[in-house]
Amino acid sequence: MSSPKSKPPTRQLSSPSAKAVDSRKPKRLNRKLPITFVSIAVAALVGVSILPAIGPFAPTLSEGEKAATPTPLLTFKGHHIWIYAIATSPNSNSLVSGGYDGRIRIWDSRSGALLQTVKAHNDAIESLAISQDGRFLVSGSWDNRVKVWDGQTLEPLHTFTSHRDDVKAVAISADGKWVASGGTDRTVHLWQLETEQEWIWQQPAWVKTVAFSPSGRQLIIGSYDGNITVQSLEGDQTSRTWTGHEDTVWTIAFSPDGKTLASGSADGNIKLWQMPGGAIQKSFAARDETVSSLAWSPDGNHLVSGSTNGLLKVWSVHTGEILRYWIGHRKPIWSITFNSDNWTIASGSSDQTIKLWSLLELR
Repeated sequence: MSSPKSKPPTRQLSSPSAKAVDSRKPKRLNRKLPITFVSIAVAALVGVSILPAIGPFAPTLSEGEKAATPTPLLTFKGHHIWIYAIATSPNSNSLVSGGYDGRIRIWDSRSGALLQTVKAHNDAIESLAISQDGRFLVSGSWDNRVKVWDGQTLEPLHTFTSHRDDVKAVAISADGKWVASGGTDRTVHLWQLETEQEWIWQQPAWVKTVAFSPSGRQLIIGSYDGNITVQSLEGDQTSRTWTGHEDTVWTIAFSPDGKTLASGSADGNIKLWQMPGGAIQKSFAARDETVSSLAWSPDGNHLVSGSTNGLLKVWSVHTGEILRYWIGHRKPIWSITFNSDNWTIASGSSDQTIKLWSLLELR
C-alpha cells in the first residue's frame, strides 16, 4: 500500500442522531455518566426499556432447534466484568481479550488457562486486532487512546492520542505496517507504524467498526448512520458510500478470498457486498436482534454471527440457511473470532466468559 498523499481537510458535521447512542454504555464515572444514569433510572421507574437492541434472553427457538444445539468445547473464566473484544493470534495457541476494566488478558486457547494479565488502558477496551504474523497487537479504548503492543511480550510499542472521544474500532493491515481506528469523535485515523505519520478523515456519524481490505488499498468503515464507507488509501483518497442498512453497522468482515464483505447491523440483518463494486449479493434476516459480530469460516462457505441476545448462528453463505444455533451465553455477545487451524470459534460476552465452539462437522 502506498502512502496517502496528505491529510484530507476536515469539514463541519452535524451531531449524531438519537438512535446513535450505544446501548452498551454506561461509561465510567465521568462527564457522560450522569445522562446515562438518569436515563436508565427514569426508564426503570416508568417501566420502559431504553435498550431495545439487547435481548430478549433466551432466544426463541423450537424444541428441535434447542435439541440440536451443541455445547461449547471450553469456557474461559477470569474476567470479572464485561468482555468487549477478543482476537486470536494466527501463529500461536493464544487468545487475547479485553473488557470494561481496561485490562488485556492472554489465554491458552487449547486449555482455557489464563496466562497473563496487563493493565493496558484507563477505561474500557472495546476493540482488539492482531497482525497476521502475530508481531503486533492493537487495542482501542474509551480513554481515547490506541495502543500498539509487542504480540509476543505485550511490551508497549506505540501510543496514539489524537482521538478526542471513545475509540470503538481498531484494525491492522495485512502487512502489519498500518493501523486504523475510529470512534465517537466521528473521525477515522490512519497511522504508519514505522514513522507514526498520521492521516485523519472526518465522518458524518460515529464510527463503530473499521477493516482493511485484504489488498490494503481500501479502508472499510461502518457507522452509526447505517452506512458503509469505502475509503481509498491510494491516489486522491476518494471515498464511496454504500447504503443498505437501516441502523448502526456494528461489524464487518472480509471473506477469505477478499471478494465479499459481510456486514451486520442493529437492524437485524446481515448483508453480503460484492467487492470492489459494492453490489448487495445477499441479505439474511437474523430476527429481532442486533448482529454485533461476524466471522467467516476458513473455506468461505460459512458465516458465524454473534448477537446481543447471546445467540450464535452458523449460516450457509450460499443459501442463507441457518445450519447451527449455539446457546451458551447469558448476556450479549460483543466479539467473535475464528481460529482457522482447528476450525473453532471463540465468543466473548458481557456475561464475563469466553466460550469455544467447534465447526469441524461442517468442514
